[in-house]
Amino acid sequence: MKNTFHFSMRALLALLLLVAVNSLSSCSKKNDQPMVTFSIKGNADASQVVPANNSTGSAVFTGTYDQQSKALTYTSTWVNLADVPSGAGFYTGGSGQEGSPVNSWALGAGLAVSGSFSGSVILSADQEAQLLAGNLYYTIATAANASGEVRGQLTATKN
Repeated sequence: MKNTFHFSMRALLALLLLVAVNSLSSCSKKNDQPMVTFSIKGNADASQVVPANNSTGSAVFTGTYDQQSKALTYTSTWVNLADVPSGAGFYTGGSGQEGSPVNSWALGAGLAVSGSFSGSVILSADQEAQLLAGNLYYTIATAANASGEVRGQLTATKN
């Protein structure tokens, strides 16, 4: 009887171990989801500002959007603005439409009429939908063009 009990305990332990391993391997973790990223781009100039202005400045925006973390990481580089940037940020709105503010960039001090800024922002579900639909843009304002010197519509391309 002692051998039967010992064998039964071994079998029971093996069964419990098998159940535990199977349970752990079937757990669904957020990190198990494949990472989906998008390349984000947008060229800005004065003709896209609503209403347009006569600035000769321009800007280029490059970034990456991670759909799992909702993080948009970006760099914007501008040249030949009429003055140093006084503000910049993201807005919802289609091309040629005035939009609603989403996020202001913390530009800091020591800026010049040509320069760059890098940052990151977490988007809400609605902001993500706007970005992926092409209805998110950025603008850079100066003292000379307080409502926006250059504007660029953002496009998202799945990687």
